[in-house]
Amino acid sequence: MPEFILKYKVPESVFTDREEEEFALLVHQMAEAVQALIGSRFFGWSVSYDTRELEMSDGMPDFKITVWVLDNEDRLQSLVEQVQPEIIKTMQGFATEYQTVGCSFQRVKGKWGQARGLKEDL
Repeated sequence: MPEFILKYKVPESVFTDREEEEFALLVHQMAEAVQALIGSRFFGWSVSYDTRELEMSDGMPDFKITVWVLDNEDRLQSLVEQVQPEIIKTMQGFATEYQTVGCSFQRVKGKWGQARGLKEDL
């Protein structure tokens, strides 16, 4: 299951509560559009995401997405190479000409581990 985090810089032109709400809505809409794109391109898989403000933003794009997908058998590299530019294009549709967007994919190898809780049921 792919997941991503969208980090963003709040523009200096955002001053009022209303402007903050409008910007938050824009960030949400961008994340929803990227979520739909990734889900459709990755076989209808469920896609989870989170959004956060960039804390240290020097040299970073105004909107930055990092996507993680489990790829133990190295089968997704060509798909990732196709989807990454599509994500950037989607993000561009929400950004102004003065804002930058970027996307990074992390194809990770991993193995799930799990255990039962230690507390007794009440």
